[in-house]
Amino acid sequence: RVEARSVARLLDLHPQCAHLVIQGKVGESGVMALTGAMAENTTVQYLTLDLKDISPDAITKLLGAIGQNRSTEVRDVRFAAGSLSAGLHGAFGALLQTNASLRSLTLDSNKLDDLLMTAIVDCTLQNHDTRLRVLNLRKTCIGALAGEALAGLLRSNHTLEVLDMRNNPEIRDTAGAALARALQENTKTRLRKLV
Repeated sequence: RVEARSVARLLDLHPQCAHLVIQGKVGESGVMALTGAMAENTTVQYLTLDLKDISPDAITKLLGAIGQNRSTEVRDVRFAAGSLSAGLHGAFGALLQTNASLRSLTLDSNKLDDLLMTAIVDCTLQNHDTRLRVLNLRKTCIGALAGEALAGLLRSNHTLEVLDMRNNPEIRDTAGAALARALQENTKTRLRKLV
């Protein structure tokens, strides 16, 4: 396990750190230390999190700290396979509703449910300052309801350039048709890649 103070101290010792990869058995206290550090950090731009066996509450607090930090430069957040679990519906709220620096969110190979995906879409739509360009949802087990929610995002979002939904067979044809209609309705879309 990484000691809690080591995670925060890492950022103190390397004040220009732009890439931060947290993996292994960090533990709840390590995530809480990272939360405190990210609440004030202004240099980390790329954050990769491999947080297996971490409670939804700890992940919610971490994402909230990043979202509430008005000086953050975090542009890319990646959750490693198996890092996310049920109970995270509120976790992305503080990050996606207020953050203006995030450009890429990768949730690839995590089991998301339709409610979590709907929450992610709703929070992104509420943020008029969003810069989210890439949303990677490959192999996330999302279904038709999530597909419909994503169609709502595509209908009105003007920043998203890449939406990766590969290997989600539960999306079904009706959601696929809704996604196609949404793209036709959005004349200001920047979407270059829908897979």
